[in-house]
Amino acid sequence: MQSCSHIILAMAVIGTALEVGFGPCAAGDELPGIVINSWLANSFSRDKGHESVPVSVCGIGVTADGTVFSAGVAEGYGGVASYKDGRFVTKYDYDSGFGSSASSVAADEEYVYIGTEAGLFRTRREDEGYNRAPITRANIQGLALRDGELYLSDYDAARVRVLSTTTMKEIRSFPATSPGPITVAADGRIWVIQGKPAKEPYLSYYTGGLKVVSYSKDGKTGPEITDFENPCSLTTDSKGRLLLGGLNQHGQVWIYDVSGQPKKVDTFGKEGGIFSGKPGQYEPKKFHWIRGLGFDAAGNLYVASVFGTWYNASIDAYSPSGQRLWDVHGLGNWLDTACTDPADENVVYTKENVFAMDWGRPPGREASLAGLTVDRFKYPRDNRVVEGHGPGHRLINGVRRIDGKLFLYCGGQGTGSLEIYKFGEGCVAAPCGYVGGATIWRPEAGKRWPEDAESFIWTDGNGNGVPDPAEFASVEKKPRWGFMHLDAAAGIWQCSGDGTISHIPCEGIDPRGNPIYRRASEASYGYPPEFTGDRLRRLYYIPGDDVLMTGGSPETEENACNFIICFDHWSDPVRRTKRWSIHLPHNDKSYTPDTSYGGGSPLAMQASGKYLFVAYGYGLIRVHRMADGGYVGTLRPDINGFKGGGGCVDSDNALNVTLRKNGEYVLFLENAGLNHVMMFRWMPPDGHI
Repeated sequence: MQSCSHIILAMAVIGTALEVGFGPCAAGDELPGIVINSWLANSFSRDKGHESVPVSVCGIGVTADGTVFSAGVAEGYGGVASYKDGRFVTKYDYDSGFGSSASSVAADEEYVYIGTEAGLFRTRREDEGYNRAPITRANIQGLALRDGELYLSDYDAARVRVLSTTTMKEIRSFPATSPGPITVAADGRIWVIQGKPAKEPYLSYYTGGLKVVSYSKDGKTGPEITDFENPCSLTTDSKGRLLLGGLNQHGQVWIYDVSGQPKKVDTFGKEGGIFSGKPGQYEPKKFHWIRGLGFDAAGNLYVASVFGTWYNASIDAYSPSGQRLWDVHGLGNWLDTACTDPADENVVYTKENVFAMDWGRPPGREASLAGLTVDRFKYPRDNRVVEGHGPGHRLINGVRRIDGKLFLYCGGQGTGSLEIYKFGEGCVAAPCGYVGGATIWRPEAGKRWPEDAESFIWTDGNGNGVPDPAEFASVEKKPRWGFMHLDAAAGIWQCSGDGTISHIPCEGIDPRGNPIYRRASEASYGYPPEFTGDRLRRLYYIPGDDVLMTGGSPETEENACNFIICFDHWSDPVRRTKRWSIHLPHNDKSYTPDTSYGGGSPLAMQASGKYLFVAYGYGLIRVHRMADGGYVGTLRPDINGFKGGGGCVDSDNALNVTLRKNGEYVLFLENAGLNHVMMFRWMPPDGHI
């Protein structure tokens, strides 16, 4: 089995250079042809009410009527949202710092209670507005409701506190070591996940606790559960049994009879979770990192999972008989974008997930979640795990086929390095290479490594997915800046910041199945004279045609590519010719209404077919002809009311473009604010040049 796509299919000329200006920026520059605004990697997308599944899930609360409330992280709006019958209901804003992160949530018929590291917030279920003053200031890592009482796990104070839901006054409390997620059984016994000792508290209450402890109503300790690894979530069912979920290789919900000494009596879910059967393939009851559990009055079970390495949320609902009723996902993962398999336009990859595409379905419904590419248990040194892929990491120009084999390339927000992963069995991609700076992914402490090295190439020589010291090559003290570009032949291009453009070609695959990159094969070129200092910021190379586009902002200090030059015969200094150059709008409010947070800057560029596409921080995409640089029009987002905004696009290589067999261009663009990948489908008019 070579890649997840196989699983899904089983399943499922020299001339005078042109100087082109950008022309008027008035309304009416819409892209000609047929444009479809769509998205993927989130079950919902609507600007009004910030309708989307937040970027992570840290816990859930379930009411009797089957409404599920999720606590987590979102950028630009509240990290708590609610769902019912697979539909989005609402989100809740509150003031708890950047990302509006929530650690826990509970709800009754009237109120939603939100636990954060800043304190406890409360809002009416129908009220989406801000509650700027917490009811109590504390690091709340667990919430539970029972018989008009609200139970709080006050992590820093090492206490369980009980408040009256009528007065919101504390009525009692008792000591508890590192208390985390909490539930209260019908008999009044309190069950709490005890965190592990850790220098950083989040390592304890996020990745899982040490054990599960119990207390009587007045705080006397009782039975414990110690045989469940890394417990993260718990609840009780109508039979009084305790259910546990967490971060471990079982990937199951374990069910305990707690009428006496706790005893495991049953499980829910497939042993091995998402990595059972065909590893990484998404199916009912294949769980990963269970962070929330709850029942409604009808006995339906709700399971919330982290469907990534540190971020990405999935919530499933199951009937009492175990049939999956619905599922929703939030998989945009901050700065992510997407890319199709070069050999199969019906399979799309993000940095951690796989989607099967049905292009005939309505906008926003083309993509179906197909898999997870990260196995943190088999490859614990996977950089997506070690470095916590999220705000700082993204897919960089996507996936590539090398000698028919599929590889995934990821990088940082500023693209100063490339992580390389190879696909094997199922959907899982194993770490196999790295090219870039030495600030991340060093070998384990104590082993040989030149700490002052600036750049290196790592290749997984023994095939264990671990960066062993002997496998590092081409170690340099020369600093190399960011702004990497991966061409269609998997060649790596980089603006070094010292006036040098470098190109390391991919020389095939070694006997271990890793791409071959060697500094000895590196070619270097000087910057075009139009770019001085470090003002060259973007490169895009078209193999076969030997066309290179260079982009930067010569007149400003900004990270932008508002001036682009297209060169023919780039690798031959004798024949090299400037085909055209273009100046693009930059911080022009008549073109990009919001210029804050880089909204007015052109940040990413890609060429495909007859066109060059340039994405702005605001979220619009400008289109020019590759033949002469002439302006064609601008694709302006309108995704269920979302029309762009400052900071929507926030990374150097946020754009990927696919030309489908039917002539339609599919553009994937990051949307950090709504936790999805924008997807625009453009069919140019017949004969349009």
